Amino acid sequence: ASVRGFDDGASGCEQIEGSLKKKNKYGVWQTRFFWVNNQYLNYGPNKSKHEVSKSFNLQDVSSLDIKDKYGVLQLTFIDGTELSVKASNVGEANHWCTQLRQRVEYYQRLEKEMDLNHVEDNDEDEADFTGWLKKKSPGIGENWQERWVEVHLGRGTLSYYKHKSNPGQPADPQGVVHLSGLGWCRMFNKSDVCDEFE
Repeated sequence: ASVRGFDDGASGCEQIEGSLKKKNKYGVWQTRFFWVNNQYLNYGPNKSKHEVSKSFNLQDVSSLDIKDKYGVLQLTFIDGTELSVKASNVGEANHWCTQLRQRVEYYQRLEKEMDLNHVEDNDEDEADFTGWLKKKSPGIGENWQERWVEVHLGRGTLSYYKHKSNPGQPADPQGVVHLSGLGWCRMFNKSDVCDEFE
């Protein structure tokens, strides 16, 4: 069964999570724990959330539908990637579909608004904070990757890149975190020096 709560951010979407069956590349259904975090749909082997097997950016969803009467939900992404998941019943599948569609629409709309603001403010678009940070990858192994980070308070975003941006030559970010949907930010350890935060 899914667990329902609400984001602390501006989206107003349910922070839905729960066990679903995921079809692997061999067509075998496997039970995995799914949860949402801002514009990402994540899954891992259990509900501890400490191990993320994969994350999907919901801003890249091109279609989202209930596939059949057995509660199979299919997400298709703009790069052609497909994700099929099965709920315990059609009612739960419909709930997941409704909540994910609401989240997709919100973050796709937010992205368009931010792109428009970026074009309008391009001449004065300087980041408030920049620097190199190490980001934990969401894949298997959770390796640390060095990324160039830019925080734009006016846009309400934290963007990260493989390479440092050049003035006058904006690059496409590898990822964007919308600060309006941020529930909390805290130090990972309890030392006086903040070497790691989440």
